[in-house]
Amino acid sequence: MKPCENRIAILCLALALATWVSADGTAPAPAAPQKAAKTSPKPAQKASRPKKKAEKFKPTRPFVEGEVLVQFKDGPDSASAVEANRKAGGTVVKVLDKLRLALVQLPPNADTVKAVETYRRQPGVVTAEPNYVVSALKAPIKKPAPKTPGGKPLKK
Repeated sequence: MKPCENRIAILCLALALATWVSADGTAPAPAAPQKAAKTSPKPAQKASRPKKKAEKFKPTRPFVEGEVLVQFKDGPDSASAVEANRKAGGTVVKVLDKLRLALVQLPPNADTVKAVETYRRQPGVVTAEPNYVVSALKAPIKKPAPKTPGGKPLKK
């Protein structure tokens, strides 16, 4: 066994023992078998769409104030997108078709984090994120010019 596999096996064994042995060091008594309770079948309920949780959004890195990237379920021109923009106070500035995203501009002095939370609660929104600032980690690698078999550069 590899060292990593040994650690995993030891942790699994420790977890199994911890759940098996009680606080006073003795093994717990086996539980008496329980009879299954008879329940009457419940009437069929309408399949309802689960409500989105109102979770607090926390940005993970710097972003452009007043700009949100939103992915709408039915596209940025749909009725649900128009309603979501009305509730958040945003205006679609640019549509990024290949990424299926819309760049939304918020009114001046609008709270970007609250707008993201508002968009995420809307039924026609798949996802919403602030327009994060990104940068390249390294400069692109410049490939050397092709050379002839004799080692001289090719002329164009």
